[in-house]
Amino acid sequence: NTHFFDLVLRACSNAVIDDHQNTPLIIALETFGQMKGSKTWAVEMSHTTYSYMLEICKKHISSNDPKQSMLLIKLFEQCCEDGHLNASVLEQFRQCLSKRLFERRIKIMMENVGNYESVQNFRLLKDLPSEWSRKNKSTP
Repeated sequence: NTHFFDLVLRACSNAVIDDHQNTPLIIALETFGQMKGSKTWAVEMSHTTYSYMLEICKKHISSNDPKQSMLLIKLFEQCCEDGHLNASVLEQFRQCLSKRLFERRIKIMMENVGNYESVQNFRLLKDLPSEWSRKNKSTP
């Protein structure tokens, strides 16, 4: 059940940062991994899942580390591939990276789907390919 897993991620996103042990991050990554790889449960990710994961990563990893930045980028790309992008996920991703890296990543992703016109004018969710938010009923 997605709701149960999202509750675990929510708890991790609200957890206090502990410099010695990254327990909330470890639990979140394990939970996310179980959601993605579960053959036992039919778990469909949601925009909430991705929003919590980005929030957790923003709190518990350094965006200055290229390997950790790649984790954030891969998470965002997976969200877009799965069709769960919404304004909240986009804002979480924007807050996770420097403005330069954020804009460069969006540009690369848009060029990869052949959307060259909107690359220079990107500002809002509506400027991004609708395929990235196809599973969100509330997204126009």
